Amino acid sequence: SLAGLASSTQICDNEIVDATTKFVDQNCNLIANVVPAGASPVTGNVNACVKVETDVPLDGLGNPYVQRHFDITPAINASTATANVTLYFTQAEFDAYNAVVAGNILSLPLLPSGGVDNGNVRVTEFHGTGTLGTYPGAAVLITPTSVTWNAANSWWVVTIPVTGFSGFYTHTGSAPIQPGSCPSSTTLFVSNVSGSTYQWQVDPGTGFVDLNNNVVYSGTNGSTLTITNPPTNFNGNKYRAVINGGPTVSATFTLKIVVVWTGTVSTDWTNSANWSCGSVPDQYTDVQINAVTPFNATVNVPTVACRSLTLKPGATVIVALGSNIDIKGR
Repeated sequence: SLAGLASSTQICDNEIVDATTKFVDQNCNLIANVVPAGASPVTGNVNACVKVETDVPLDGLGNPYVQRHFDITPAINASTATANVTLYFTQAEFDAYNAVVAGNILSLPLLPSGGVDNGNVRVTEFHGTGTLGTYPGAAVLITPTSVTWNAANSWWVVTIPVTGFSGFYTHTGSAPIQPGSCPSSTTLFVSNVSGSTYQWQVDPGTGFVDLNNNVVYSGTNGSTLTITNPPTNFNGNKYRAVINGGPTVSATFTLKIVVVWTGTVSTDWTNSANWSCGSVPDQYTDVQINAVTPFNATVNVPTVACRSLTLKPGATVIVALGSNIDIKGR
């Protein structure tokens, strides 16, 4: 069986890792597997924890995650150690996620069912120590190297390549979304394909071209691409790594810059204190308005602009007479 029941407290196991280590609870119910691998294989003691939420958790942008999530932390080189990590999920947990996606008409693909992988499983690794929405480090989107259904035990087996350890939350979609997805944030994309050489590329809408290291991009010739303080017009850029000179490439990752209306000080759209990123959205920024905020967003100037505008169910935006929201798209 798998460790953890809905509404249970976090369950942990501490082990010295090797090629066969399994993390289990006191009744030998399975938590996760951690196998040293990659450029800096994890060594020594590793603490692996699992928690199953009562309901499907949502982040600050209203994006859902699977109820079962993990915090895995080695005692040595927690930020740089590498491994292959295997996580386990029940079909009921995937079904609950799918029900939230379908019930809220979210533009997200569904997790697999019927014992057949559909290619939609993604895992976001949140660096540091915290809970959903409070991890202090960057978010890394990971495409699993393997997703299989274990018919004998009736659970899903998801294996991911990991650089650095922290919180692991499973979902679908093309980008890790968290309150740090602002122009002033740092985003990391980790190649899901291993190789001897890597060349990261960007497609800004006109086709893929090679990247070089600069003030925004670093790690352009490594397995992990780091994007630091991207300008808002990078929103929607697609990224991939060419492996060993090609033709093999990694999964394609999409940079998403989203600001969320918090409405903490007033109704004024043009007041930066009312937005999650501390800046007023511009024509390149995706905007999301949630249903419950202290003040409803109000546009009371001739024109404001954004790339896209998403209103969650029950959300309200007031546009005064003579005012306009110019939704630019891409």
